[in-house]
Amino acid sequence: MIIAFLPACLQMGFAQNTAAFYGVDFSLTKTFGCREQASDFAAAFSGINSLFIEQPEKYDVDRDLHRTFNVVDVSVGESSFGEKWGEEIFRNSHAISTMARDYSCREQIDEVVKNYSLRETEGEGVVFFGNLLNKVRAQGSFFFVVFDIAIREVKECDLVWGKAGGLGLRNYWANALHRCMVQYRRMK
Repeated sequence: MIIAFLPACLQMGFAQNTAAFYGVDFSLTKTFGCREQASDFAAAFSGINSLFIEQPEKYDVDRDLHRTFNVVDVSVGESSFGEKWGEEIFRNSHAISTMARDYSCREQIDEVVKNYSLRETEGEGVVFFGNLLNKVRAQGSFFFVVFDIAIREVKECDLVWGKAGGLGLRNYWANALHRCMVQYRRMK
C-alpha cells in the first residue's frame, strides 16, 4: 500500500523540493594581472561552466556543496557575460587590486539574482559568482550563493578562495574553482 502511495506523492510534489545548481555567474568578475583579452575570458568561462556537465565526477556539486540537485542548468552561468562584461573587466587596475580585500559586493549579487530568468518557480537555487581572478597571486575567489527561487532572495553568501593552476585559460581558473568547491566541502 505504501509503495503504491509513494509514486503519487512524487507526482504531486510532496516528496521532493527543487534544488537547482546554475553554474558560475561571471557577470561581476574582475581580473588582476591578466594579459588575455575579454573574448578569451568569455570562451574560458563558457568552458568552465560546461565542466559541470562534462566532468561531473570531478566537479561533483552534490558532494562538494552538500546538497542533492535535481536540476543542473549551467545556461544561467553561460549567459552571465557579454559585451558589457568585457568593457568592465579591465577598467581600473588600482580599484581591482584593492578588491582583493573588499568583499562587499553583496548588494550587486542580490540585484543580479533578482533578475535571473529561471524555468524553476520554487525551491533552492545555488550559483557561484566569480569575484576576483588574481593572476599575480595565482588565486581565484568565488562567492557561493544560495537563494530562494520563488522570491529570488539570497539566503547564504560565502566567499571562498582557491589556488589557480593548469594549462590554458579555462583550466587555470577552473582549477581555482575546483579548489573552492573542495574548500567549501571541508568548511561545512
